[in-house]
Amino acid sequence: MRYELGIEVNHTKYLRFLPLTEQGRGKCFLTTIRHHQREAVLKIFLFSRQKKREIEEITIRVPKGEMGVDPRIDLVGDFDGRRNVHLKVLLNNETYRETDILLPIRLSPWLLAIPTALAIGALLWLLGYFLFSTFSATPKSSREPLDSSARETEKPEISTQPVRETEEPPPSTPAFTARNVTVYFAPNSPFLTPREEETLRDLLPLLEEHPEATVSISGHCASFGSEKGRQELSHERAAAVEKFLRSGGWSPTVSPEITGYGANRPVTADPDQQQINRRVEIRIEPPE
Repeated sequence: MRYELGIEVNHTKYLRFLPLTEQGRGKCFLTTIRHHQREAVLKIFLFSRQKKREIEEITIRVPKGEMGVDPRIDLVGDFDGRRNVHLKVLLNNETYRETDILLPIRLSPWLLAIPTALAIGALLWLLGYFLFSTFSATPKSSREPLDSSARETEKPEISTQPVRETEEPPPSTPAFTARNVTVYFAPNSPFLTPREEETLRDLLPLLEEHPEATVSISGHCASFGSEKGRQELSHERAAAVEKFLRSGGWSPTVSPEITGYGANRPVTADPDQQQINRRVEIRIEPPE
């Protein structure tokens, strides 16, 4: 069963930011506190198929000195590949709160079988070691002596074949699963911020290791506000992401799909949450 972590954006709307298929990191940018609002509540949900379950609630309170501006809130989640997630909330680029969550999910049957198989393998190894040690410890006098004439006539066979060194096969490259990464933009801007450039740098090792991967890069704009030329702007944002990745050393064997959707695929329809619509989504999939 596929699981994901998401956050409530506007009561009936949700933003999924961390797939729970393999070890990895997910993060998203939120602005849920408005002018002169003192606090906001972040509700974290566990999604499976069409179901969702609230597993964590984090209350953020803004210091008095920061009430006159819209604060930047970042949510970062690190999944260990099993059942543990470490959540970090950043308020204006400063750590506000960290928490560890034990996910209420079931491990797949084949995952549960791994410890059993390891235990059986260890038991067989110990049994073989015990038998070998017992045989080696048998006194020489208890073994049948060879006839003296046989010892004189028998000569060790000397192989005339050249000794060939066995070559170890090269280590195989581990397979990877599909991954989504999202970066965000300022209003009316196609330029990456230093923070989003850091996100793309974290992605480069995966892309360089798998140049054959199928990559799609889609740009999006806010559906409300003053963003002008949305279709062109969304394409410029997607192109800026591709250019940055290529400048970092990415050389794909298959050209990525670059698409600008304008404001046709918003994450939220809330006029006060449009910062999460100004984005570029990067989808990385293994080759077919």
